Amino acid sequence: IPTYNEPAFILKRTIIGCQALNYPHKNIYILDDTQRSEIYELAEKLNCHYLTREDRKNAKAGNLNHALRQTQGELVVVFDADFIPCRNFLERTVGWFQNPKIALVQTPQSFYNADPIAHNLGLENIVTPDEELFYRHIQPAKDGVGSSVCAGTSFIVRRKALEEVGYFNIESISEDYFTGIAISAKGYEVIYLNEKLSAGLSAESLSAYLRQRLRWARGTLQAFFIKANPLKIAGLTLPQRLAHLEGLLSWFSPLARLFSLLIPLLYTFGYIVPFNITIDETIYIFLPYMMLQLATYHWLNSRSRSIIFSEVLSMIICVPTALTVLHVLWKPFDKGFQVTPKGIARQNYQYNWHLSYPLLFFLTITLISIFFNLHHHNYQASPLNFGLILAIYNVVIIMTALVALLEAPLTLETQYQMLESPVNLITESDIIIQGNLKKLSEIGAEIHLGEPIYSEKLLLDILGENLRLSAHLVNLEKRGKIWQATLKFQPLTLSEQRKLITFLFCRPQRWQPKNTAGELQSLWLLIISFCRGISLIWRAFLNEKTAL
Repeated sequence: IPTYNEPAFILKRTIIGCQALNYPHKNIYILDDTQRSEIYELAEKLNCHYLTREDRKNAKAGNLNHALRQTQGELVVVFDADFIPCRNFLERTVGWFQNPKIALVQTPQSFYNADPIAHNLGLENIVTPDEELFYRHIQPAKDGVGSSVCAGTSFIVRRKALEEVGYFNIESISEDYFTGIAISAKGYEVIYLNEKLSAGLSAESLSAYLRQRLRWARGTLQAFFIKANPLKIAGLTLPQRLAHLEGLLSWFSPLARLFSLLIPLLYTFGYIVPFNITIDETIYIFLPYMMLQLATYHWLNSRSRSIIFSEVLSMIICVPTALTVLHVLWKPFDKGFQVTPKGIARQNYQYNWHLSYPLLFFLTITLISIFFNLHHHNYQASPLNFGLILAIYNVVIIMTALVALLEAPLTLETQYQMLESPVNLITESDIIIQGNLKKLSEIGAEIHLGEPIYSEKLLLDILGENLRLSAHLVNLEKRGKIWQATLKFQPLTLSEQRKLITFLFCRPQRWQPKNTAGELQSLWLLIISFCRGISLIWRAFLNEKTAL
């Protein structure tokens, strides 16, 4: 478990999850690259190995390689500090290594918190993270031609194969991706097991999300400048090279998104017409084509991702990502490894001004171009103005993206998981009240009851789990025919923490594929979220003005 600056409470979940794995012969190593005393004490308390090193050379790859030279396990499993495995992770993955040609098994990344766009728009249980599309559709496609991507966490690898390629790749900051390529080039198989066997933390803010994506972009595009370049390295087949080429080219899509922002300006101020289209061509060609595109996307991705919310996200990150892509092509190794911050907490709403500046710039000049178009376009000569249509579309998406930049409050350490299970509440006088668990965290629970409860001190018994927790009632309110009770746990023993974390995160089949809303429903939800965001921004502005 490599760690750099993750809080101890996040790392504790991962360690307990690894210790709960159903497998007898395992050793757990915490690879602390910051030499923190609290992490050493945590490893001592939880009875696992602690490794550190004097320097931080080669970032995560160097940390892993340092640990590999001090361990002997035939198989090596890597979990990022925030990723918690299900109990059956090793039972589902180790068996593949009976085939001596298989060297690495990658599993999907799941997340137990909402991505920042969903959280900011208040759509946590509706909008799926963009990784869902990659792990449900793109990775299986790559696996079909033997080019599965090693994603840096939640994978198991054969030590012998790592030794043959010189351990984890240190040429690039994407050590996982190029290590997988080097192993494939040696004739081994890198396979993808499409089964959710772990869950971690999605980036908790848009700034952290962007930092993560920019690191991935830099690391992937460094392929053009290193020996492990999948287009040139000896040993890969043509289908494998083509599959990796797709991954490289995908990072250039923000440039196309940026160009779409410039098209209305070319129409208005440069008198350049990139698309000369008539009304008839729009009705009979362009609109059917667009409808077919939307229908095909919706059908092929099986509701793993909404194109509407993807548009908002791509608008937010297109400028910094496009600039990063160009910078990497010019100076590929100019920046080192930057860790994605985890464990972020916000007590109040915060606006991300840093990401808003390029959007505000494009919004201003696009609005100017719309005004200019409306006053100077000759509608008799050309009744259809494609530049104006695209400009209006861009304004709508930009304004929605600006609303999504209002970062909602976040209390990550106490974040509740939606989790249903029958429970009993036992009062001080041993009266048992049956209920249904609806939400659970490491500090409390939300229970739905058929009758009110009047005892403050309670014992929560989660049926069938051998888990009983002392709690006290902090709130009770009636919602229709249901009484909703909110409990806060008394300080837990280490044994109780283990049982609770295992129940929360580690049960087999705990993490299931998520489906996003359909496109029409997504559009309606986006309108509602937009109005809500505008209201919050306006209220914050008025409060600030009153304070001044």
